[in-house]
Amino acid sequence: MSIRGLWGSLLQAGLILSLPRWIQAKGKIRLSSTEWNELYEASRMAEISYFPWILSDYDEQKERYNLEFLEAWEKTPDQAMVAKVKGVHACYGAFRGTDDFDPTFEDWIQNFSLDDHEVNGCTVRKGFYDGYNTAYRAKFEAAMERCMAKCSGKRVCYRKRGRRYCRRQKCKMIFTGHSQGGSIAAVAGLVYKDKNPLVATFGAPKAVYETCSALEPTRHYRFINAHNLEAGSLYDLAPNLFGNGAEHFGRAIVMGSQNQLAPAYIGLNNRQQRYGNCAVTCHLIRHYEERMRKVRDYNKRRRRKYIYITGWKNGSLCGYDDECESGRCAGLVPPYRCQAKAKLLEQCYGDSDCESGKCVFVSNRNLKICAQKDGKIPNGGPCMVDRDCSTGRCEGYLERTCKRKVGVKSSCNENSDCQSDVCLQSVMKCAQEDGKMPNGGPCRDGSQCSSGRCEGFSYPGTCEGRLKKGRRCNEDSDCLSNDCNWYFKCD
Repeated sequence: MSIRGLWGSLLQAGLILSLPRWIQAKGKIRLSSTEWNELYEASRMAEISYFPWILSDYDEQKERYNLEFLEAWEKTPDQAMVAKVKGVHACYGAFRGTDDFDPTFEDWIQNFSLDDHEVNGCTVRKGFYDGYNTAYRAKFEAAMERCMAKCSGKRVCYRKRGRRYCRRQKCKMIFTGHSQGGSIAAVAGLVYKDKNPLVATFGAPKAVYETCSALEPTRHYRFINAHNLEAGSLYDLAPNLFGNGAEHFGRAIVMGSQNQLAPAYIGLNNRQQRYGNCAVTCHLIRHYEERMRKVRDYNKRRRRKYIYITGWKNGSLCGYDDECESGRCAGLVPPYRCQAKAKLLEQCYGDSDCESGKCVFVSNRNLKICAQKDGKIPNGGPCMVDRDCSTGRCEGYLERTCKRKVGVKSSCNENSDCQSDVCLQSVMKCAQEDGKMPNGGPCRDGSQCSSGRCEGFSYPGTCEGRLKKGRRCNEDSDCLSNDCNWYFKCD
């Protein structure tokens, strides 16, 4: 078993903390400050949906939580609400997750149900569908309609280049939730697919099966908390829980603890399992809300219009390649840190460590190095056999090295040393492709020369051109006519 395989087995057994996974980072996304604030408010609504006191005295709760609209319902083990935040042009449908400190048996049944259900042509896990299809479903949907009606159609005016413009503002529909509540929000997004809602989940388990054409992944934002340590990065366990064949969808964003002002975008529909459980430190909704708020406030203080979410910078603690802007989380054992990708012939541990995307093992050196995109090692690199090299030539005895092939009349010891792929073993020189040596090349006899003439008294001789009539000769093969007379002249 490889070192990584052994490390992964130990992780799954819970014996060590974390392991970097060698996968590619996936670009970046740009969100306006308004869009991020909407996502922050989604985390806040997900947190508020847990509170039992929102079920009564709506006027008091609206004042407490800065809301324009609020209606909420509870039917064990589920609770949900519809709300609109003052100053935010969106209606939120928020669903409560499992109570982390006092979970009920019914909650666990919903979380781990093996059944599935069809929603608008997509298959979802039935436990999460049941969390939406509750006794108060009709009230929830009616409240969402009232909220959208109240929110939409407001006249908004603004100035641009000295002119005044007005338009009717459209209200967004956003479904949100934490943990189990996030999975229920994903189901709600499918129920309302014709309304093109936004879905924001926080530490949510897998809810939807892969063959789902109704789901628009760019409208789903999936947040995962991480706790970055020198000993290895730890992650919210809930997104990695048993999914019974369901998968994750949407824009996945990791909220780290080392630099809470810079989330890491890890790609669209990222399904990477992230090992290492930080339990309460990561999973509680208040930790998600806190980190979302810090990002919002930081960019607000700097009056930034847009927030660019990419990977973490080089030198940052990480757990997986996709968390790094460079696409490389380096290290064989903790601490793992984001690093620039390795250049050709530099040491590596996996393909994603290399700029070329190819990391190859050189057995006689017992190391892995970055090769070219075709997997071949360039000149000067260590090698074991000829096929390891881009030139097709691996030269040396103990420490073999890739070298360029040499031309005709150059020294060689095997055919692969030569550009012509022909090495005359009798003289240890490269010949032409026809196996012959040109004029001036060493030879054993005339059969090795293109001219058919090998001259010289010492070994080896030299290939020379044949002589014209009247030139002095010493054997028939010296002459173009192939006839050297008794006067030692060519006829």
